Amino acid sequence: MPVSDQPQVLLATLAWPVEVVGAAVVVERIVLPQGAESDLPDDESVVAVAANHPQRHDVRMVSAVLRTGANVNAMRFKAHDDDGSVAIAPDLVPQLNAAMLATFA
Repeated sequence: MPVSDQPQVLLATLAWPVEVVGAAVVVERIVLPQGAESDLPDDESVVAVAANHPQRHDVRMVSAVLRTGANVNAMRFKAHDDDGSVAIAPDLVPQLNAAMLATFA
């Protein structure tokens, strides 16, 4: 399974009882500059190579979703670890939000 699909695959195995009105998940990712992706291997070593890339940035993403479909997201680069550098808005990570919402189906 591609590394990028792991949170969605895990979330697809979850289900909540009707009493649960919302849930949140935190995902950490390695982000590389445009063009660096073409240098990455197409196998399991991709994470190690990306983690050691000199231009990598670590980002933390939060998806909080209500059973109603409402969501809010937060994103922060590790290099900017202060409250003022957190982006907070709905729909910043739509695929993760959709995977979270599906846990209520």
